[in-house]
Amino acid sequence: MDGAAPKVVIYMSCYNHEKYVGEAMDSIIGQTYGNWELYVVNDGSTDKTGDILASYQDERIHFYNFKENTKFIGAIKFLIEICREVDADYIASMASDDIWDKERLEKQINFMQKCPEYQSCFTWDKVIFSDNAQGIYQYDTTYSHKKNRNRYEWLNFFLINGNCLNECSMLMRKETFYEFGGKNQNYYQISDYRLWYSLCTKYPFYLLEEELVCYRRHGANLSERTVEVIARNINELYQMEREIIIQMDKRTFRRAFYAELPYVLCDTEEELLAEKFILLLGKVPNARSVKEQIAMDIYFANCRNEKFITVLKENYYYNAQDFLELTGKGGILGTALQESREQWYTPAFVMINAIDSRKINESSLNKFRYSTLFDLWELTEKLEEERKYFEQIRTFIFEKQNERIDLQVRKRILFLIAETSQYDLSSKIKEAQENGSECFVAFVPTTDKLMNGNYDDCVKSKQIEGAEVFSLCNRQEHCLYFLFELNRETDCIYYIDCIDKKYDCNHMTAGYPLSVEYHCILKNEDYRNIAQDDSRIFSMMKSIEVYE
Repeated sequence: MDGAAPKVVIYMSCYNHEKYVGEAMDSIIGQTYGNWELYVVNDGSTDKTGDILASYQDERIHFYNFKENTKFIGAIKFLIEICREVDADYIASMASDDIWDKERLEKQINFMQKCPEYQSCFTWDKVIFSDNAQGIYQYDTTYSHKKNRNRYEWLNFFLINGNCLNECSMLMRKETFYEFGGKNQNYYQISDYRLWYSLCTKYPFYLLEEELVCYRRHGANLSERTVEVIARNINELYQMEREIIIQMDKRTFRRAFYAELPYVLCDTEEELLAEKFILLLGKVPNARSVKEQIAMDIYFANCRNEKFITVLKENYYYNAQDFLELTGKGGILGTALQESREQWYTPAFVMINAIDSRKINESSLNKFRYSTLFDLWELTEKLEEERKYFEQIRTFIFEKQNERIDLQVRKRILFLIAETSQYDLSSKIKEAQENGSECFVAFVPTTDKLMNGNYDDCVKSKQIEGAEVFSLCNRQEHCLYFLFELNRETDCIYYIDCIDKKYDCNHMTAGYPLSVEYHCILKNEDYRNIAQDDSRIFSMMKSIEVYE
């Protein structure tokens, strides 16, 4: 590569990896992208690791030999500080027992140069086993093989599922890396996870869906599930998630977790605190005890705030007796005592109580999210009697929608249409205008195109007679705007050929109020595929039109 190519600074700390470190070094040197510098520390190894590292003679490699082991804490701190002073564009990390594909850096650099709004790029990994480790670990070898997401979806994924990204696949803009404090060595187990969790509270990152690193499992991994590792992991996760969730701003929080929130409106600080509290008590499988402990912190810190207590009681049917049960059975210690609580504070729970309390009517539908119906669908899908209960509630909601719409003089209709759709909108728009409705149209690309920024601005190139055409595409964050983010209101949305999983708007229904009507128009083939794959979306529609 020529001197104008972006430079990558790489850091690696090693301890007693004489079996593997040579492969790790060779995979860096063998990269098809050559403009890099490696800073590597032998962290007081007692085997031949230091000799192997010292044998590499390359002007791009900077080797430091520590006589005493720092348990990586001192070594990582040293590397992070020294890399800060290197004149480089990107920073990457390598583990001394892992391996890079030879095109790893080249493919990531090419992508990052093409899409400068992304602050980091990761890849899938391939798990390899050494020293008969496959019998030691019950390990999902495709844990990193997740689909790409926008930053809000990543925040949601991390909270509900945990980490799935391999640190050795990270390529991050160096300035951004240090903006978030780099790799904090005091988070011994989850320092990498903490970095990208924090990153996506502000910036988007990209996941290349290719196996470009090999993650080695063996008998001496730092993540081996000993009692000490489990305890440290819980303590670090508690501190990290507490800091991030409590400090997260309202827009980011609500956009990331809308599907777990029953209400559309959140006007006050007390309402936001209540939302965070209830989210943490929801049905979150990953580190549930940690979430409950953070929820306790929020409650204790605000228990003298009468507005906060009132919001919990009136909106979420949560009172002091419920909190008493939480402090007695929940949290980290409650889990250690093997206690359990059966109460989940989910959108379905809130909806059922709101209907029973007669708090849902034609005028209050705009307060509740469609997420509540999605949540109720999942809750009742397996039991026939409960499915009937879902149908009753859905019918109730649709009746209230009709009562609300009948009170209006003019209806606002939004047509969301796939940019490649051949459907002729003219008759629908003409019919809507004859009924006194106002029409809006937004063309949407597939999620893959949206994430790659590889699509035309069809708003400028397409005009629809009788309708205002506008864009829902957030080019900076590679996702679709929600209407509330654009200060737009609508009474009715038609999804036209864009309701399946290929499109970012396939889940937008859940993010909007119960007051909005939803309809879809689909090709017959697409209708059959969606019905077979995931039919619940059709349960939310007031009408479904199929065409050939």
